[in-house]
Amino acid sequence: MLPPVLIRRLVLAPLVVVIAVGIMVLFPVLAIVAGVWHSTMWHMNAADQRQFDLQWISCLVLAGGTFAVGLALRQRPVPRVLAWLGLVSYSVYMLHPIVLNAYRSFHVFRRPHPFAVQLLLAAGIVAVVLACSALTYYFVESPMQRVGHRFARLLQARFGPDAITESVPVPDAPAVSAAADMNTGADMNTGADNLTGADNLTGADNTGADNSTGAHVSAGAAHDPRRDAAHGRAGPVPQDARRIT
Repeated sequence: MLPPVLIRRLVLAPLVVVIAVGIMVLFPVLAIVAGVWHSTMWHMNAADQRQFDLQWISCLVLAGGTFAVGLALRQRPVPRVLAWLGLVSYSVYMLHPIVLNAYRSFHVFRRPHPFAVQLLLAAGIVAVVLACSALTYYFVESPMQRVGHRFARLLQARFGPDAITESVPVPDAPAVSAAADMNTGADMNTGADNLTGADNLTGADNTGADNSTGAHVSAGAAHDPRRDAAHGRAGPVPQDARRIT
């Protein structure tokens, strides 16, 4: 019979997969629907509405594809081009609305264009954004980062590195309960009993080693001095006296 934990895992694992797949499918659909529905409030003409819908859907598809490719290649080294894009990504985020607003300010770009021209205009916009982002990164962002690091080192040299000034309370050692004391005392008593038993065994060994001495001691323990005196017999001679004589 399978254990309950394994049964729960076998039942819940497909459910988790289904929920994850459902979210992955439902989220882009809801995002597309929300963007198209919100754009209808701007009262655009049919051509502009169709262009907006195409741009919105393509942006979502490209964003999802980018995340999917990054997730699939997460174990591989990042190419230098993508690493450089990561460096200038904040500048891209800050500057691309300015470039797009500047593009819309020219009336020549606001009329419909063939698809090939649109691709060229999009490539030009991307090139301008990347160029402006590189300039701002190398001449503004990176120098300001170095200034911030230098200022932080000056503060550390003046006031010392950041440290915790308040003492952190150390938890007390756990108290030993009375039951533990009793158990410890019982263990000590058991050890004493073991020692006594060992002494008894040692005494037994000594008795066994000296058979004559054991015999005399046993005989001495069996005689009664008063009974021996009544019968006119002498009691057993102590062992020490026999050794002296």
